[in-house]
Formats: sequence, C-alpha cells, structure tokens
Amino acid sequence: MGGSASLALLSPDRNGWISSVSSAGADSFSATLIGVISGVGGGMIRDVLANQTPGVLKSGHLYATAAFAGALLYVMLLELSVSPVAALWIPAIAIFSIRMLSLRYGWVSL
Repeated sequence: MGGSASLALLSPDRNGWISSVSSAGADSFSATLIGVISGVGGGMIRDVLANQTPGVLKSGHLYATAAFAGALLYVMLLELSVSPVAALWIPAIAIFSIRMLSLRYGWVSL
C-alpha cells in the first residue's frame, strides 16, 4: 500500500486538528506538529489494520517528510488567509505528489 491510499490518511487536516489547534491560539509549530502526528499516526493505524508493516517504519521512505511538508504548507496557507478549499487541496496534492515521486524515483530520507 502506498501513495494513493495514503492520501486520505496523510491529509494534514483529516480530523480538523490543525484548524482546531490554530483556532485555539496555538502557534504554527504546534499546529504543524499536530498535523504530522495525525497523518503519521493515521497511516500507522491503517497499515496495522491491513496487517502490513507501517510505512513510516520502512527505512528511508519519505512518509513523515511528506506529512510534515503538507502540514506546514497547510498552516502557511491558513496564515495567508487563503480560501479553506484551496488550503485543504493544495497540501493534499503536495503530499500525494511527494509520496508518488519518492516511490517512483526512489527518493529516500537520510
């Protein structure tokens, strides 16, 4: 299981947590961290339920990196007052693209 199935679970605001954290007055770093934890944790649960090794535990895969990039992009778009629809879809496409390109071209984290 890889990129396309990961999109829903790596979406930076899949449970509305980043928006909730931001509206509660937390700083951007905290909101981004919550988004990464949400995305990676959801992906791990999905993989465990599918009886597979969680993608984040596979050596070198750009799994958490994609989640971090998407969550950071989402928070930045919210701070720039971009429309909520664009703020959701732009990071989701970025996450999907990072994952697909990393799988296609063998990009790995150090």
